[in-house]
Amino acid sequence: VAHSSLFSLMSTLPRNSSINQPLDEYYDYIIFDCPPATQIVSQNAIAASHGYIIPVIPEAVMQRGLPHLQRTMGYIDRMLKAYQELSPREPRKIYVPETKLIGLAVTWRRGGGGKDEIQDHKKHLDSLENDWGNDLTKPYIPHTTLVSKALAANIPVYDLPESEIDTWEVSGREIHEHYRDLVTAIKQRIDRDL
Repeated sequence: VAHSSLFSLMSTLPRNSSINQPLDEYYDYIIFDCPPATQIVSQNAIAASHGYIIPVIPEAVMQRGLPHLQRTMGYIDRMLKAYQELSPREPRKIYVPETKLIGLAVTWRRGGGGKDEIQDHKKHLDSLENDWGNDLTKPYIPHTTLVSKALAANIPVYDLPESEIDTWEVSGREIHEHYRDLVTAIKQRIDRDL
C-alpha cells in the first residue's frame, strides 16, 4: 500500500468508522508499537495518543536522531492541530491535541565488549543523562541475547536453561526483573503525567 499523509486519510474516513470507537473506555492503557519513521502508521498513533515513549540505545546515531525525532513529534502535533482547526467537522473522539513525551527507555546498556566500545557507549550514556535528565526512565536494560533466545525456544525468558546464558549476560530471571521494573516505572510516569 502506498503511503499517504495522515491529513488526507483523516478527511476520507467515514464518521462512523470503527477507528472512532472509544476504546479507552474499555482499557486502562493502549500501546501502539510504531517504527521510528514518521509515516502514516506513526502519525495515526501520534494523533490518538496522549503520550509516547522512545526506546534508545546510547550511541552516536541516537544522539543525532533523538532531538530530530522530538522536533518531528512537535511538528506532527502542530500539523494535526492546524488540520483540526481548519476542518469544518468536529474533531474525532480519538484525536488528542498534544502528545507528551513520557520518557526515554534505555533498552541496551552495554556491560561487555572492548575497552573503546565501552568508553564510547559510556560517553553517549553520560550525554543522554546530561541532555535528557528526568526524561530517562530507569532501570536501564542491559544488553543481552536472552530475549531472542527465549523467543526462538518458545519459552519465557526466566525459564532459559543456564547452558543458554553466556558468561557476560545477566540471568533470565534478572532480565525479566529489569523489564518488569522498567514497565512499572513507565506506568507510574503515565499515571502521574497523563
